[in-house]
Amino acid sequence: MTFMKMKVNMDDLQLSRKAMRVLRTEYRNVVSNTMERCSERSGEALKAQIARNFHQPKSRTKSGVFATKPTPWNLTAWVGLKGGGPNDGPFPQYGSVAWYLLPNIVGGAREDKRSEKRIARNVSALKGKHLVPTGSKALPLDKHGNVRGGGGKYTQVLSRLRFFNEAGYNANRVSSGKSALKRQQKDYFLASLGWGDGDLGIHARVGSKPKGNPGGIGRPVTSRLPRGYSTVFFITEQNKYKRRFPLHKIAGNTFRNNFKKEFPKQMQRKLFKFNAL
Repeated sequence: MTFMKMKVNMDDLQLSRKAMRVLRTEYRNVVSNTMERCSERSGEALKAQIARNFHQPKSRTKSGVFATKPTPWNLTAWVGLKGGGPNDGPFPQYGSVAWYLLPNIVGGAREDKRSEKRIARNVSALKGKHLVPTGSKALPLDKHGNVRGGGGKYTQVLSRLRFFNEAGYNANRVSSGKSALKRQQKDYFLASLGWGDGDLGIHARVGSKPKGNPGGIGRPVTSRLPRGYSTVFFITEQNKYKRRFPLHKIAGNTFRNNFKKEFPKQMQRKLFKFNAL
């Protein structure tokens, strides 16, 4: 679960009879206001821990925390990650903050990405394998460690590998001469080239296309493909994540610790207002 339920039982609050008489119509407002402050602080604690636990998280990730407001007649607040709240179903929404941080909360393997599922449908031997970008110049990474260009680059690579149907492949091609030449000089192929333990990788052909008969030796170059290659993705076994983001512990402890301090203050303000101290 990527959220936590905060609830207060009124019977657990120790109040004097005098205070209860004064707060007969106000005590739920006091509790509700206190819970709202505490749930907000729980959300702030989650944001702080995201910044501390993850290397250069995106602003979308840092702001991907929600905290609901209780009401006097429903003393319940929810704190968690966007896309994985109580109204989002049993599993986080695909692509949401809750979805991609879930393995760091519960541990274990993450769900396959759409690109990995498509590769597995075309190459059965790669079912359950994960793509790991290498950060090569042919497919550079941004400062967050993700492929620059996002999902569009994944689509481009898979299209060039013909992992879409023919209509999808043609839809991802361009017809202009300049763009066609550019595409020709950066093509992709799936192969094992001897690195590591010989597992498959996805590679990009790079470099200028040879012309004529270099050096006058051998046959003239007739291939339309560029020379040289750069590995852009390693294909590895499923990654196993450690539980490094204890959401429930962070949110729960923050809420409880703040409630113990905040509730007496809120109650005192209300009693002072009604001159019942």
